[in-house]
Amino acid sequence: MEPKQSAIVLVILVCGLVGCGTGSRAEQSAFRATFSLGSIVGASEHLVLPGARVSSGSEAGPSEPFTQASEVMTIQVDSTNIVAFMEAIQFGIQESLASSQAELLGGGGTASGDPTGSLPDPFHFWFSYRDGAVDGAIHVWGVPGTGSSLVLIVTIVES
Repeated sequence: MEPKQSAIVLVILVCGLVGCGTGSRAEQSAFRATFSLGSIVGASEHLVLPGARVSSGSEAGPSEPFTQASEVMTIQVDSTNIVAFMEAIQFGIQESLASSQAELLGGGGTASGDPTGSLPDPFHFWFSYRDGAVDGAIHVWGVPGTGSSLVLIVTIVES
């Protein structure tokens, strides 16, 4: 390989490993930097049945105009505790937002059952927030499965 070709290959490799361009990853809020679905669930351990948990997460999106992170966890919750568990998750996320000093802008949905006694399928609630120059929203779904299985899905979007 000629020296000129070697130099081009080297530049391509370096750019691929460390990234080319002047754009940098969008600023991340303190809330998102410290958020963990596992710790929120752990705070409500008394409402969860013992057993294995399956957890995964990902991050996607360009650095501008927004980024998105998600976590998914499958746990076992007795149907008599599912409303209390989802309310505890909602409260834990509110506490996490407050402790990160994010400004809560709004929210909606419900973590509790229908007053008639029937459970929603799925549960869903959300919060929007501002942390300095970062605006964000967190959406949480609790999807009941077969038996005592509950799938928690959390998506955080920030710009």
